[in-house]
Amino acid sequence: MSVHRAVFVDDSGRRRSWLRRMGWVVAVTCVCFATALVALVSGDYSRAPLLSLPVRGHK
Repeated sequence: MSVHRAVFVDDSGRRRSWLRRMGWVVAVTCVCFATALVALVSGDYSRAPLLSLPVRGHK
């Protein structure tokens, strides 16, 4: 009869701390991106035309 043991056990906690650190990096990156997106969307009026399409029936 075989004994069932875990294949990989990280007793030192290095893997968990590395994953937690990478999680913080991803979270901070997402927050920065979301902040930039909100700032872009809620910005003031830009004088640059977005798209100059001719109006139908207008000379």
